[in-house]
Amino acid sequence: MEVTKSVPGGAALQIKVSGELGTVVDTENKIRRALGGSGYEIKKQDGTAVKGSRLLPSAFFKVEKKGNT
Repeated sequence: MEVTKSVPGGAALQIKVSGELGTVVDTENKIRRALGGSGYEIKKQDGTAVKGSRLLPSAFFKVEKKGNT
């Protein structure tokens, strides 16, 4: 997964998920909905953690690769 388009302030406008279907998700709300969900924690910029919800709290996020994840 990579952010392929963002605004000058850093919010994601488009992401590309590489896989069998090669899906591209655009618009902030669609991205927040696609990356939202339950069963995991979201580490906020201030260091606090919140439970995942239907929508990702913001389109300001980083994607980091750790090992095979």
